[in-house]
Amino acid sequence: MTLSVFEKSIHDARPLELYEFSHGLQIFTYTSGDEVVSFQSRTYTPTALIRSAIGSSTEVSKMKLEIEVTRDNDVAKLFIRSHPGPVKLTIYRMHRGDSDVVTQWIGRVVNVEFSGLTAKITCEPIYTSLERAGLRGMFQRLCRHALYDSGCTLNAAAFRDTATIVSMVGSAITVVPMNRASGWYTGGYIEMGDVEKKMIRDHTNDVLTLTGVTASLKAGVTINLYAGCAHDRNACLNKFNNFDNYGGFEFIPNDMGPFKGDPIE
Repeated sequence: MTLSVFEKSIHDARPLELYEFSHGLQIFTYTSGDEVVSFQSRTYTPTALIRSAIGSSTEVSKMKLEIEVTRDNDVAKLFIRSHPGPVKLTIYRMHRGDSDVVTQWIGRVVNVEFSGLTAKITCEPIYTSLERAGLRGMFQRLCRHALYDSGCTLNAAAFRDTATIVSMVGSAITVVPMNRASGWYTGGYIEMGDVEKKMIRDHTNDVLTLTGVTASLKAGVTINLYAGCAHDRNACLNKFNNFDNYGGFEFIPNDMGPFKGDPIE
């Protein structure tokens, strides 16, 4: 029978859901049922979870999906220290004993809150990104482009170095080898694996101070380091040789402007 027939049946309906979380190359699979389920060459293991209703709305805040799990859940643990980067979620629906499976919901994890022995995973549907306002170009003295984006045009791989963490104190890590002068990585970022990234707030000698830490940051881990940018003329011209794409307007006068109330002469 098809899933729609099971859905309408009073006696034969035995619904269950499959939850697939993906974080880069890491895949976490669970089922709301009490037995192991195999689907698309993956094994979905039973786990204790409760989710809110799936609905539709014109308000983004009302489209969120909340899933309550135990605090030792592997997905929840990714968020213990800080946001680990993109975590996608796909929910499938099926009935026990039937091979017909449908995709019920697709989205991403936006936050995890811990309380006692449980953790609440808050997700939003994938199409909510269409609700957000697009970025607009602005006139400003410093470059308006994000480093390595389409406006900047720099290839991040060309400014990537590899190092190993030898020690860590709070959000500061010491790495080797360090072949760059202090400040080279300030404003850049480190990369672990293929999705986890943390911005570098400061670079002094062989110590990098980050904006946050994750469970995967520890001594012995190899990371990629990407050069940072001060978003000024000097960095663009002399550090990156990319002045043709500089997005700043450094000659905007300080003593006049449309919001100062001065008459135009």
